[in-house]
Amino acid sequence: MSLGTVLADPLPAGLSAVPLAGEPDTATQQWHAETLSFVPRTAEARSCDPYDFISRFTLYEEAAIRTAARTDAFIEVLLGRLRAPTLRRVVFDDPVLLAGLQYLQDHDLLTAERVAEILL
Repeated sequence: MSLGTVLADPLPAGLSAVPLAGEPDTATQQWHAETLSFVPRTAEARSCDPYDFISRFTLYEEAAIRTAARTDAFIEVLLGRLRAPTLRRVVFDDPVLLAGLQYLQDHDLLTAERVAEILL
């Protein structure tokens, strides 16, 4: 007897969730890979406003990503975060952004070269 739909783990293979002590403020904190925690930013991080960030994608890339988001919840969530009305700056070293770009690369929506160009 089925009680509902079982959803697959939304994290891409090789990634795992890290429990946090609250929602990090990526504008004032940065991810520290060795301690697996957020720490205060030590230097001004590179960032831009959300429109400028989306404008870094070609029209074809953006169209392909938006089309893929219709059937891929991970991409839909990533785009939703970029469109959030509370987002003032896209911080280039934000681990969620970097994981999202890696996911797009892993799913052949961006090349490694394009990811590097987008983050320049």
